[in-house]
Amino acid sequence: MILAEFEKLVRTPADVERLNGAILELAVRGRLVAQDAADEPASALLVRIRAEKQRLEAAGEIRKSKPLAKVKAEEMPFALPDGWVCCRFGEVTFNRDGERIPLSKTVREGRPGPYDYYGASGVIDHIDDYLFDKSLLLIGEDGANLVNRSTPIAFIAHGKYWVNNHAHVLDAISLNFLEYLAVFINATDLKPYVTGTAQPKMNQAKMNSIVVPLPPLAEQQRIVERVESLLARTAALKESLAGAQAERETLAAAALHRLENAVDPAQASAAWALIRENFAALIDTPASVAALKQTILQLAVQGKLVAQNPADEPAAALLARIRAEKQRMEEAGEIRKSKPLAKVKAEEMPFDLPEGWVWTRLGETASVRGGKRIPKGYTFVPGPTAHIYIRVTDMKNGSIEDSDLRYIDEDVYRAIERYTIEKTDLYITIAGTIGQVGEVPDKFHGMNLTENAAKISPYLIDRRFLRHFLNSPFVQRQFDAKVNKMAQPKLALIRIQTTLFPLPPLAEQQRIVERVEALFALCDGLAAELSGAEATRQRWVGAVLAGVG
Repeated sequence: MILAEFEKLVRTPADVERLNGAILELAVRGRLVAQDAADEPASALLVRIRAEKQRLEAAGEIRKSKPLAKVKAEEMPFALPDGWVCCRFGEVTFNRDGERIPLSKTVREGRPGPYDYYGASGVIDHIDDYLFDKSLLLIGEDGANLVNRSTPIAFIAHGKYWVNNHAHVLDAISLNFLEYLAVFINATDLKPYVTGTAQPKMNQAKMNSIVVPLPPLAEQQRIVERVESLLARTAALKESLAGAQAERETLAAAALHRLENAVDPAQASAAWALIRENFAALIDTPASVAALKQTILQLAVQGKLVAQNPADEPAAALLARIRAEKQRMEEAGEIRKSKPLAKVKAEEMPFDLPEGWVWTRLGETASVRGGKRIPKGYTFVPGPTAHIYIRVTDMKNGSIEDSDLRYIDEDVYRAIERYTIEKTDLYITIAGTIGQVGEVPDKFHGMNLTENAAKISPYLIDRRFLRHFLNSPFVQRQFDAKVNKMAQPKLALIRIQTTLFPLPPLAEQQRIVERVEALFALCDGLAAELSGAEATRQRWVGAVLAGVG
């Protein structure tokens, strides 16, 4: 069923890799091609291999190998098909590792030439001479690829070539036999034979001990031919899938561009309707859903998401009320007196604003204040009755999580009590991780804030609108440009305050929030449907491929 239903089984490059693994697994279990009673049994092949190996050792053509332990019944990975035998890898291969010579990159740079220079995962250079002039099997000896298998670990080298000491070099009774061993090694989990974690390694002794279910030589050839045919099909399918995905991404980018560049809410609504009708075809990955959300936010801050209402109080009047409120709070000692910010110049304005909007700076509409570092060497105290010290690592997914909190005692709290955050504020990360913005849950009201974050306290504007504004590409690009690019990146508070802010009327801010959150909910719902359908398909694929074992 697997071989007959390729196109139904695979929809992503990852599916192709799983299918390739299933094909190799079928091959080395004797389930990819039929057995033929007329084939010379593997037991006879094993006798011939032993005789040839003894001859080569006696002639001094290969080194004499140490005897290997017989394969125990409990080591056999599955019931063998008729005609097969179990042996160890070292019994059936002729090792030529002693002929390898590693050359440093500096030496190779002085010896350019036409001959392939092989390492653990294939050709890594070319050189002016060769060590081998015969088709041989190379198997990676070390490196992460032994474990993660991002590329085949076993491959045949042809012609004249050089091999360094990071790949085992193996000969055998025939090229067909080597080709089968390459299939076998690529189908086998080598972790039990690998030592080391920082630098995984499969030494010669470990490799020689690998248990090999050995088919008759004629069946090996049929297996190799069948594997090559099937893998060619899956490679073509993978290329086709990649092309289709690239086409979908191009179409999705064009649709999002049309949406983002709509000149008014009516055009934006039409562009959104087109995306919604073709959502499953265009927005089919988490990344594309995230891109759509970013486009929605960009439309929001440009005034293209909802229609303007001439009856709304204009933003200029709102800004005047904000300034009056700030002055009142400063005179009452509720906030510190702030320095005036430069007016937005015409050449700074990146786009035209709708009627009723006005250009200003973030610091004109909200207070931006930083957190405070705890005393050097201070040890956090047990919670949860103590005061919470909110760190950047607690700030996730637009909120503050409570899964791994840290606490400070009363004395430290009093020493830094001015540096707290309220539930009416927004937080923003300013060091290391830059520009993550979120709301403050009630339980964190009045708690201390790390020096690597700041709180933004809005004046008379909709806090939810401000959060969406701060998360928009328009603002995030400004933050990125403002970040100090030192070893520890940091966003200065004054740079947050000077951020350009296209301010809508307050009533329109609220309409924008409602529209953004409705569209986000639709995105999340449609994405959940896609995710559920994909999860169902993956379970089906997994169940089918699990049947290989």
